[in-house]
Amino acid sequence: MAEQKNKPQTIKCKTPEMEAFLGVGYGMNLKKARLIISEREKDPNLWPYEMYEKAQGFIEAYNGVPTP
Repeated sequence: MAEQKNKPQTIKCKTPEMEAFLGVGYGMNLKKARLIISEREKDPNLWPYEMYEKAQGFIEAYNGVPTP
């Protein structure tokens, strides 16, 4: 019997697939992440800082920008 090799699936950055993949972990989509960032920068009382950080992380992961 032939042995099957499972190749890891890759998802390209800045695609709907990447947005859906990240949405599971971050609990938001691209539109909400951008909204949180823009509203928080105008009025910090609208969103908790943790959500702001989470939204920034989502955007960076979506764009494929690694940060240490």
